[in-house]
Amino acid sequence: MTGVGLDRKTPVGLTGCAPNLLMKFRASLLLTAAFALLAFPALQAQSIDGYGFAYTKDYEQTSSSAPSLISDPYTFSAFVEGTGLSGAYTLTHAGSASSPQSLPSVGIFRNFESIGYADTTALNAAYTGAFSMNIATAGGPVTVTSLSLSGDLFPSTPWISGGTWSGGKLQVDASSPYTLNFNAFGDAFPYDNVELYVDFTPGIGGTYDQQSNPGADTNSFLIPSNAFVNGQTYNAELIFIHRADTDDEITIPGAFGFAAYATAVSFQIQAIPEPSTYAMLAGLGALGLAAWRRRQIVV
Repeated sequence: MTGVGLDRKTPVGLTGCAPNLLMKFRASLLLTAAFALLAFPALQAQSIDGYGFAYTKDYEQTSSSAPSLISDPYTFSAFVEGTGLSGAYTLTHAGSASSPQSLPSVGIFRNFESIGYADTTALNAAYTGAFSMNIATAGGPVTVTSLSLSGDLFPSTPWISGGTWSGGKLQVDASSPYTLNFNAFGDAFPYDNVELYVDFTPGIGGTYDQQSNPGADTNSFLIPSNAFVNGQTYNAELIFIHRADTDDEITIPGAFGFAAYATAVSFQIQAIPEPSTYAMLAGLGALGLAAWRRRQIVV
């Protein structure tokens, strides 16, 4: 897999530092871009498809036990997604962080992230108040002032249930369909949804991704057989997204804008053969060893 942030250096448009840098960058960047694609799949010919900003809280799960909040888990991100993006894209806000803030080019869209906030107090102090976004469109620059974000309205924490964990990884037999079960979102609003990403690079694609319908109280995803390759380990994220404020084609025709709270859990998937396959491989290994020993004693 190649793309932004793969080598764990600071990606374009990303400030600060914290554990799980790659997964945090992937989480908020992907959830914003995919939201726009999910809401308006037929509008990809538009110059601007989606825009907005989000607060994200990050957890990590390494066993069947409840996920753990990572250190400095809070992130702010802002994005514009579309085709042929050019010109100036900036975010202005009333917080203590730099403002106005430009949105650098990342893959197929413009994105900015600031990570590493210890709590919501620090996050709100840095990015809050009267947000506005300056967006270059085919018809000229447009200033969006309809979206706001402050406080603590994060969804419940995603928690993967069932399955087998070993060495901190969820064991999945790639040759068979796998149902990833998790707790229900609960009280999902019309634009809220659940999203799953596996080794996904913004603007390029990845191994696997799936999204629930907006407003649906989803508690499982069915991963088809052969989505993974046995023997490989994959980085994955399950995200609950609450879009607290929306601008549905009002300010920019054909574009969906939103301000969101997201709670994400990162985990690893280890694709393994089913137990019977392991037994067969072990048997073949024993046969190979016996044959090798016989070769050593031939005179």
